[in-house]
Amino acid sequence: MTRQAAPRTADMWDQWWRIGGICGLAWAILFIVAAFILQGDSPSRDDSIEEIRQYFTEDDSVYLLGDYLLAFAFGLFFLVYLVILRRVLSAIDGWPAILATVALFAGALTIIWGAIAGFFWGALALGASNPEIDDSAVRTLMEIDTYAFAGLQFPLGVFLGAAGLNILLSGTLFPRWLGIIALVAAIGALIGAAWPIDGDDEGVIASIGLIGLLGALVFVVISSVLLLIRPEPPLVVEPPGRAY
Repeated sequence: MTRQAAPRTADMWDQWWRIGGICGLAWAILFIVAAFILQGDSPSRDDSIEEIRQYFTEDDSVYLLGDYLLAFAFGLFFLVYLVILRRVLSAIDGWPAILATVALFAGALTIIWGAIAGFFWGALALGASNPEIDDSAVRTLMEIDTYAFAGLQFPLGVFLGAAGLNILLSGTLFPRWLGIIALVAAIGALIGAAWPIDGDDEGVIASIGLIGLLGALVFVVISSVLLLIRPEPPLVVEPPGRAY
């Protein structure tokens, strides 16, 4: 039995593209649980200071648990998904390979940006009950966090746009309709990043950004499923002299 188990394990790790699919789906599950279930009723910038303090005082542990799960989701699963997705998308030389690298770096920037943006509400969850933190500090942290997460949509949009253009140009790695989904989500995210200009986080521009965020979730889930069910690795065409 031991002799049979080793080849099976080796075969599983040889199917590296499926690891990307597993990680993408794991990211989606953790993201939904953390962002929509655990942190879904978090306060908005229009709420009163009393409501903000009450939320981060009563639900601080739940919110911080959501942050912890998001750290796993983005810092581990989404990162592995990005690296493997880049490997798959760079199978075709030329512009598709260049766009695959752009998508990788934009996705990595999304992770870093999101981690920095999360510090502000994390600080509120830790200190909102502290009487030494005055109301102006609470309001400032709310405004900074809101603005930071609005800007998060820009690198996300670049990631989706680069991946979508790659899929449309290559036409062999993923179905082209998935590239269209990515491009629509990219446009939504890039437009949504501009909502601070009109100052209405529930206005038309912000709503378009929400479409982009949901489109990103759909793109990752579908691409992950396609990676998971892919029977063979992509044929990687490398120009002479490329080194990894």
